[in-house]
Amino acid sequence: MKPRAPVILLAIAIPVVLAACEQYRSDVRSVERLETAIEEFYQAIETNDVEGRLALFADEAIMMPDGGDLIGGHEDIATVVRSGEGYQFRIDDLERLELHVDNEIAFTANAYVYSWHPVGEEPQWHPTRNVHIWKKQTDGSWRLYLDLWQNGVNTAGTDTGGEVSPASESGIDTRSYRLGAIGCFAEMVSTGVKRLGLSAAMPPEEMDLLVEEAERIAAANNADIYREKDFLVTDLFDASLTDGMHVLLLYTGDTLQEYLDLKAEKRHLEGAGRYRGAERTDIARRMGRLLSYPEDTIERLLSESAISP
Repeated sequence: MKPRAPVILLAIAIPVVLAACEQYRSDVRSVERLETAIEEFYQAIETNDVEGRLALFADEAIMMPDGGDLIGGHEDIATVVRSGEGYQFRIDDLERLELHVDNEIAFTANAYVYSWHPVGEEPQWHPTRNVHIWKKQTDGSWRLYLDLWQNGVNTAGTDTGGEVSPASESGIDTRSYRLGAIGCFAEMVSTGVKRLGLSAAMPPEEMDLLVEEAERIAAANNADIYREKDFLVTDLFDASLTDGMHVLLLYTGDTLQEYLDLKAEKRHLEGAGRYRGAERTDIARRMGRLLSYPEDTIERLLSESAISP
């Protein structure tokens, strides 16, 4: 009797396919629970539900306010958030810039306007950006692990901005804030949430004062660092943001070489007079993927670009 190969192969394939389908359904459910947690967080802000908002922070959460000291642990965060009695924190025009999920870690980058004003008074709106790192809990729920924001700043490669609290009254120098952001992106890179992280773009003399400590922070987070003095300009960002500036690249593995190869490819296209149209757009898309941007974010940035291909 001849072996019934198709039947045997089918018997092997069915469990594999079923397992893959179950994993897919599990991943979808996990993302749905993350989306629910994010929605509940911002809804708690909108309704001034302080306790509901606090319930979404992890026990080991870190809050890094713009203009304020780092706040570590749920208890200290609760003290700060609850101390705003008599004030209303409001947000509007919320736009998600990025969402990336990798197993038990996820991050979002958002832009919006906020107001922190006495209850009963009219809101005073200010632009801001934030980065949230979420961690999946053992019960499958998601809790906010890192809340990092910066107000009124538009710098290439830095996802910042967010909330305001009485802690913002105290001062924190720009260098300390930038190092905190570098630590945040180093962790994202080392855990695989992002392939390539970027520091704020800054003048060379400011980078000189920062780079040694930045290298130490990156190493502590198992990430590598590269000082880029001629940042790869694509249609994702306005060239003026990095003109004459230095940027730190945070990465692991062969990501840096991939970035340098892409930069060399762009130079080759320019030298051959072919940096236009589809080839130019392809360079920008590949840079966006190195930054782990979702495809829809890449397309949005390209559509908003002021540079004509």
